[in-house]
Amino acid sequence: MWICPVCKKQNQINLICVRCGFDESSNYERYCTLTSVDVQAVSSMYQRRKQYGWHDVYKRGLAYLEIGDYEYAERYMKLAAENGDIDAQFACGSFYYGGIKENHKEAVRWFRKAVAQGHALAQYYLGRCYFLGEGGLLDYAEGVKWLEESKQGGCSEAEQFLENHVYSLEDSPGVGGMNVLGWYQMLAGRGNVEAQLYLGDYWGSLGERSNYVEAAKWYQKAADSGSPKGKWKIGACYYHGQGVKQDLEKAVVYYRMAAAEDDETAQALLGMCYEFGSGVERNLKTAVMWYLAAAAHGNKEAKKRADSLLR
Repeated sequence: MWICPVCKKQNQINLICVRCGFDESSNYERYCTLTSVDVQAVSSMYQRRKQYGWHDVYKRGLAYLEIGDYEYAERYMKLAAENGDIDAQFACGSFYYGGIKENHKEAVRWFRKAVAQGHALAQYYLGRCYFLGEGGLLDYAEGVKWLEESKQGGCSEAEQFLENHVYSLEDSPGVGGMNVLGWYQMLAGRGNVEAQLYLGDYWGSLGERSNYVEAAKWYQKAADSGSPKGKWKIGACYYHGQGVKQDLEKAVVYYRMAAAEDDETAQALLGMCYEFGSGVERNLKTAVMWYLAAAAHGNKEAKKRADSLLR
């Protein structure tokens, strides 16, 4: 056990303090630390201050990555990224996009930060996510926009992607939004949940031209893929009898599944069912419980309903 000279935290085996990142190895001439350290105050080995920027922290993360120490690589890269280092932000995005810890939503978060600073390759990956429906994104026009931005910034990957998927294929959506619906249908057919939800919304929002059977079909596919939104959407179809035979009990089943996954809308809908006894035995106490669960996410209407029942 050793005591960190910077924050006084007691550490067990690791050479890096778990609280402030001080490096017990004291090799300041070669390595940076995760916090600003007055070397003269904490080490008798060096009689001068050694200061490092966040890019040095990022480079140390790269060094850990090269030797396969992903835990420390992630720690250093994220710290540098959180403090604005553009290369670290892109590296974190890449780390989560297709690296050891694949998480496309987290990748998108970091790509956005790098994009805000003009990183061309991050623009390419953000455009790719929009284009292919990755990381919870799906917007053909937005995808093309960022791919074009990246191309203008000299990114060859973006240029090649646009050539292969936008400008040269006969079955591509084309330029200017032509046949974009076909693009979403292709992605939905491949199992992309965001595309399935998009198509459900599209077919259910055309007014007199709405095709509720088609909308319900895509919502069901999204629900079967595990989407909480897809579950309460198909539940709403059963509740209102749109595209499927009306079945209030079945609607409640889907609302309950989505609500159990902490979906705000599903919780509010389930509260409504219990309040009015729709598809389930009326139970005001349970209604309040679900309304409050939705209200905890900021649902103001659910809060009003809960307050009215508690009076």
